[in-house]
Amino acid sequence: MNKATSGKILAKQVNKGIQNALETLSTFSQVHLLGLRKIHAIIKAVGSTLDMFIAQDYERESTKGTGFLGARYFLVNAPADIKRVLQEEATFPKHRVTAWIFKPLIGASTLSAEHGAKWRAQRNHVENVLREITPEVMLPRVYLAMNKAIKTLSIEAELGRVSASKIASELSWDVTCQFLFGISSDQIDISQDELQNFAKFEKSAAFAVVLYQTGISMGLLSFLFHRKAKAARELINRIILNLKDTETPSAFTVLKRLVGNKFQEEKENSNVLDQLTCLSLPAGESMTVTTTLLLYLLGKYPEYQHRLREEANKTIKLIGRKDLTQAQLKTLVFTNCFLNEALRLYPPIPVLYREPASNVQIGNVKCPFKSMIFVAPWVLHRHKSYWTKPLEFNPERFIGNRHKASDEGIANSIYIPFGLGQRRCPGESLAKLQLIIFLIEIVRHFEVITVDNIAPEVVGRISLKLKKPLFVKLRPIALGIT
Repeated sequence: MNKATSGKILAKQVNKGIQNALETLSTFSQVHLLGLRKIHAIIKAVGSTLDMFIAQDYERESTKGTGFLGARYFLVNAPADIKRVLQEEATFPKHRVTAWIFKPLIGASTLSAEHGAKWRAQRNHVENVLREITPEVMLPRVYLAMNKAIKTLSIEAELGRVSASKIASELSWDVTCQFLFGISSDQIDISQDELQNFAKFEKSAAFAVVLYQTGISMGLLSFLFHRKAKAARELINRIILNLKDTETPSAFTVLKRLVGNKFQEEKENSNVLDQLTCLSLPAGESMTVTTTLLLYLLGKYPEYQHRLREEANKTIKLIGRKDLTQAQLKTLVFTNCFLNEALRLYPPIPVLYREPASNVQIGNVKCPFKSMIFVAPWVLHRHKSYWTKPLEFNPERFIGNRHKASDEGIANSIYIPFGLGQRRCPGESLAKLQLIIFLIEIVRHFEVITVDNIAPEVVGRISLKLKKPLFVKLRPIALGIT
């Protein structure tokens, strides 16, 4: 072999080596950059837990781990793994950060209690109580609260734009008072400042959770939310004490079922206060945000609003009465699809926290004992692999279950607005009834018009929250005219 030939071969080998090195360096830098982006996202999550997710999280179909200051975090996206994490309670209990956050607010109630016999007993007790507060009991109360809201809105509609957030807050808390105590919120002196204590607690608690992920101890962070938790808890306690001094609650309320026949005798019952405060948080706060966003979606999509109005009027005319039963509400196909799509795009609880009870493997990833595992409805409901045009609002994707994958189990794991498994929201059916009635009555009485075309800015706390109040215009409609 002459020198020229050997020189060419050597040059090719050098060039190939340089090319391989550059490719390796490029891959390393991309992976490293992705890791930096994830760490940056975790830091940003101090403002909103939704900011902890990066673009790749909405495309990845497997579990991915991230390290930060010695801690390990895992986002679970694969449907089979999601189902496992949320259903195997003993293997993946609720993360200890949940009990730490909620204990000052709701004591030892079901939401903060750790896995075990005590938690299971509490959960069974609450489920039995809620089972007794049947739709037949609750629907007249929801309609009562809705009728009161319609009268107020008819007056406010003449003033121009109205606060959708205020409408939703007053209605949600009125229904909550009916549900928990059997009385209207008018019978309780509740100020907007007092109601804001729940939102203030959530904001401070979410801030503390993110800071905890950076390695700061729980003890140092507790001061951030303890005082706000106490203020929110005091509101529920005051309502209970006022009722004790005035009247026995009606038979079919959560309070009556929790206390039994010794209502007047028991001046203090911490367990009852724990459970009522626990139930009031999602019943008031989560429902307020969801109701507000429903108003926004009605105004943004007038064509869907018209279809809802037609469906409601047609059904009411056919049945001959406006107060529909649970079975009749379920026949409103498009209305239920509209609600399902709203809950997909804006899940009330955007992130669920779990931790492995021992070293476990999820898919191909090893998760150390007591690391933090995220199952994020916010990500799953917007995942590019599981939904067609996931950022578009399209109720028709739920007609005939068109959104579902061929595997029913997979479909159930990617649409979880109320959670999944043993810790699934026990008030799901009652919440849906309330929201369906809200949609029906609003579109029958008003044309909802958006004030501007700017999408609401949502942030992740413990539940989904709006960063700014939302306003709409309401144009009254004569009943029966579509």
